[in-house]
Amino acid sequence: MQKPIPDFPNENAEREFWDSHDSADYVDWSQARPVAFSKLRPSMNQKKIRENLTLSDEIRVPIVAAEEMHQEDNHDKK
Repeated sequence: MQKPIPDFPNENAEREFWDSHDSADYVDWSQARPVAFSKLRPSMNQKKIRENLTLSDEIRVPIVAAEEMHQEDNHDKK
């Protein structure tokens, strides 16, 4: 049996709740269906999307980019 989703006083409270709870305890995902929002238009408001990156992911991207630039520089010198 699914647990009822609590009412949240604000988005921060909801965000904190879902950070520490599994949605499978509250939603029967076997009943989920794909939905298309074909009439959805871009919003004029900007939204910031958070990504959970590990420190190694945050470091790897600049290192790979630096290595690629270094390889291009060496290739140009030949």
